[in-house]
This record gives sequence, C-alpha cells and structure tokens, in this order.
Amino acid sequence: MSSAAADAVEPGRPKNVFISYRHDDNAMTVAVLKKALSDRPDIANDFRDIDNIDYGDDFVSAIDKALNAADVVLVIIGPRWVDTIRARRDETDWVRYEVTEALRLRAAGLADPAVVVIGDVVDVLPPA
Repeated sequence: MSSAAADAVEPGRPKNVFISYRHDDNAMTVAVLKKALSDRPDIANDFRDIDNIDYGDDFVSAIDKALNAADVVLVIIGPRWVDTIRARRDETDWVRYEVTEALRLRAAGLADPAVVVIGDVVDVLPPA
C-alpha cells in the first residue's frame, strides 16, 4: 500500500523513514538525525542499514523490503557524495542503488515514498 493510500486509511499513522547516506561522509550527521527521529512519536521506524541489517542477512532483500515500507526516503548528501559516485562508477554502490530504487518504485507506482534530498545540490545523478 502506498503511503498516500495508507494515510487515507490511517490518518496520522506513524511514518517509516529510510535514511540513505554514505558512511564515510555523513556518519555523525546521520547519528544525530537518527536520535532525533527516535524521539518522535510520529515516526514508527527509522531504517539505517548499519542498525537494521545483521551480518549474514541478504543485503539487497533487506534494502528492498525497507524501501517498499518507507513513507519517506531521506537522502543525506555530504561534501564527498558526488566524488564517491564517480569513483565507484564500475563498482557496487549501495547508496546509488538505494536512491535509484526509491525513485524507480515511486515512478512505477509500486510505492509512494517522499524522496527528500538533504545537503549539497546535485545536478544529475549518474546512471546506475
């Protein structure tokens, strides 16, 4: 059920938040954000891979499940975000996967997360 549909059925329902960020660029900012979100009664779950995926879990399945359940996807962009995308062009880039998958789900109408970008402005997200 999309978040808009869920709100129509359950007005004021606590929201699921997915936090996408680069560990080497935004770890402290995201730790503070996660603490602030955990204190809010209108937030049911705040997903951060380092906290919500255990060793040995299927990483892609866990990310996909969390994105499908997300009402809001927060993309935290730091000063090295774009450089990291360029450096990882030929590698698996999980942050790129998270962002493109959230946008794909929204475009396909399979989920309706609000995708919020916080940080530096990015002109173009390079192709996955």
